[in-house]
Amino acid sequence: MIFDSISPETTYDIGYKMGLEAESGQVICLIGDLGVGKTVFTKGFAKGLGIDEHVTSPTFTIVNEYDDGRLPFYHFDVYRIEDPHEMEEIGFEEYLEGDGITFIEWANMIKEIVPDECIWVTIEKDLDRGSIIAGLKSRRYDMRVLGIESSSTTASVAIIEDDRLVCEYTMNNTLKHSRTLMPMLEDMLNRMETDIDTIDLVAVSEGPGSFTGLRIGSATAKGIAQGLDIKVASVPTLQVLASRIQVPDAMVGAVVHARAREVYYATYRIEFNDGHFFTVENESITSLEVEDLIEMLKKQEVSGDFYLVGDGVERFKDEFLFIEDKYCLPAPIYCSFSAQQVALLGLQMYNCGNVMTYYEQKPYYHKKSQAEREYEEKNK
Repeated sequence: MIFDSISPETTYDIGYKMGLEAESGQVICLIGDLGVGKTVFTKGFAKGLGIDEHVTSPTFTIVNEYDDGRLPFYHFDVYRIEDPHEMEEIGFEEYLEGDGITFIEWANMIKEIVPDECIWVTIEKDLDRGSIIAGLKSRRYDMRVLGIESSSTTASVAIIEDDRLVCEYTMNNTLKHSRTLMPMLEDMLNRMETDIDTIDLVAVSEGPGSFTGLRIGSATAKGIAQGLDIKVASVPTLQVLASRIQVPDAMVGAVVHARAREVYYATYRIEFNDGHFFTVENESITSLEVEDLIEMLKKQEVSGDFYLVGDGVERFKDEFLFIEDKYCLPAPIYCSFSAQQVALLGLQMYNCGNVMTYYEQKPYYHKKSQAEREYEEKNK
């Protein structure tokens, strides 16, 4: 849950409520800059546990222990810890294994050694409005991203936490995404036993692809982003396909079926970025007949690995087989669309600051729809 524009008194009250609801063995990870109200929150939390002692941050002693509440309260301040493994010297693991509450200020500094099943509490100051912003989420990750893919016959939704896949739901047998996409998302959230308001970012495949599918995916992403007041990452569909090939320095040709015998095509080079392979460099997208694409590929000079992926390759597989000696045609699974890849690329865009508001996001069709073309022809 997010608390917006709250006062220091409200910060205390929220801490107090969390203290009342705290259970034995919980680990609370508190992060936020100096002066945002972490100590106020901590005092409220301790009061909720029934602790009447004066609570201060153990900046120099690292940990303070309080035993007069309904549960033991172990209050850590790790601001001065330079190496997370220094915590071993003060018996950090023993505190974690106890029956009390382990409460850690500046927990991001020892993120490597905090347990997975902890509650992260973030407190921030809004400099523009001069108010306190507190975000409270039960989580063990920095970013939860919802990926939406509906640009073709594939309908897919996925949730990742940082760059780890948590859940994915994919169907590849119909274009009726208006009937399937939201029920798939609802079912996935129910099975994860989580709520939609735990999503931090929506990533959606922007196109090109099926005009109807793109509109449905865009409308879904925009609606969720508006309701949650979060950003949208608008991910190029052909880039989603190319990112399925996790081979460094390889070239990838992404081929998406447009209509009849027409395809969209773009080439990419797979690159390293912080140990990940799915960073890609885009070349311009073009639409052409599949025969023209194959002729172009035949004449193209290739050095090193060059993969061809996408539903366009699968649809015209027999024709692409004639250039198999020059290009790599991976298994069909690598030609399919995946919301996981949408989410991963969306997270990468977020980290680069390349996201937008729900109002700014729109599908990328690349070309005019048949209805638009017929209208223009009729009204020359």
